[in-house]
Amino acid sequence: MRVIIRLSLDDDAGNQLRTKVHAALSRHGFRRTSSKTATYESDAANEYILANAMTEVWPIFRDHLEEGSGRLDHFWMYVDQGAPHRFSFENPPPMS
Repeated sequence: MRVIIRLSLDDDAGNQLRTKVHAALSRHGFRRTSSKTATYESDAANEYILANAMTEVWPIFRDHLEEGSGRLDHFWMYVDQGAPHRFSFENPPPMS
């Protein structure tokens, strides 16, 4: 499936928050698709990869509020091309 994530951050001095989010999304196979906006895309994600990425990213936003400057302003996520298999956490598809 294809997943597009676009986010907007406020008051992110030194891009500390953006750097943490970028690293997390990159670890899950997302690539930055725009040099002017924080837009990431993966054409190879499945529900398991997406769930793992979001499980890692959301705590970054929460924890960073206490650690430094910067906060999440907007978060958009677009998903299409549904997965060709039935997904369950008990029997996830192989990681690609």
